[in-house]
Amino acid sequence: MELKPHYLLNIRGMEHHFQAPAFPDWVGTAIRGTPWVVVRRAFGTDDEIPVGIRGRERGLRFATWISPDHIAEVRPPATLVDPAGWRAAYGNRPPPQVHGLLAVSPILHASGYEWGPAGGLAYELATGTPSINPESDLDLVVEIPEPIDVALARSLLAEMQTLSPVRLDVQMITPAGGLSWADYCASDRVLVKTVFAPVLRKKNKLWH
Repeated sequence: MELKPHYLLNIRGMEHHFQAPAFPDWVGTAIRGTPWVVVRRAFGTDDEIPVGIRGRERGLRFATWISPDHIAEVRPPATLVDPAGWRAAYGNRPPPQVHGLLAVSPILHASGYEWGPAGGLAYELATGTPSINPESDLDLVVEIPEPIDVALARSLLAEMQTLSPVRLDVQMITPAGGLSWADYCASDRVLVKTVFAPVLRKKNKLWH
């Protein structure tokens, strides 16, 4: 399986590795409590996967690389879109971000694109570790493998923003890299996140 940015990885056998002096003290504690990392957008190889580690406090993030030999489970964002999983996680008291998912999921399912939650909500759904608060954005990633008409993109975003009870941060994943869906709707040149660095590109060049 190709490991893409935003995929969550359950890792094993690395608890002692993250206690090395090269790592902040909180990293080892985080991995022992929740042995999950997220694939980040950076240069990697078949032997080194770029990942990020989340701490319990907002702003505690650490970038590193791991061997694929330590991966026990892979959770792409698209595996976190089943409402049954949301009910299992939160019962009758889902956070506002899950209400947002319930509101926008029919729109995204109907679009035919592969999509899913990202950021803190995805981490919380996959691991059970609290990672969001009522003010958190609802982060979404949507795979757009072919050019999308700007008018359609604007219409979809406007509909989602109208229905969601929380602020949306929707990222469009194209062959050129990841970019803000809102930026795509607003400008002819967009900031694209690539494995090397963010670059400005004309939006009609994202699929070339």
